[in-house]
Amino acid sequence: GLVRGLLPNQRDLPALPETITLTDEEAVQAAVVQYELLTDTQKALVPNKDVLDAAKQAIADLQTAAEQQAAIQKENEAIAKAVEETIAALPTELTLENATEVQDATAKYNSLTDVQKALVQNKDVLDAANDNIATLQAKKEADEAAAKAVAEQITALPALLTLDAKEAVQNAKAKFDL
Repeated sequence: GLVRGLLPNQRDLPALPETITLTDEEAVQAAVVQYELLTDTQKALVPNKDVLDAAKQAIADLQTAAEQQAAIQKENEAIAKAVEETIAALPTELTLENATEVQDATAKYNSLTDVQKALVQNKDVLDAANDNIATLQAKKEADEAAAKAVAEQITALPALLTLDAKEAVQNAKAKFDL
């Protein structure tokens, strides 16, 4: 329950909750001030000073935890910002020569924690870059396959061309002209 009447005969002393949070800091400070205003004899008569001490320690611990959390948040923001800058540095007009840059940016993003990933504001740019590289790679592979097919047709042409080979030459040339 609540710690009521921390000091004997003091009705205006703030009641302290059993579980202290940072929002209770003012109430704890007010109770400390009330306690400090007592004479040594009166202080000795306070039966639950340990509750006040525990509340003061809880506030100090909570402040330390809040500071640590703020430091972690600041570090997460800095790490996410570095990845955002890597993504922002990717060229807007990508070629397959940029594939390594896109892969590096993706690897950096993937190395982040979920909290850090949530802080990256330009993930859509990275996704688009990956899609673009995949499209370019697929086109390159299709081009290579088409070139290989034509090369195979050319290789299949007889070494000594005659009028009989005219149709085969025209077929190879038609595929080459595509």
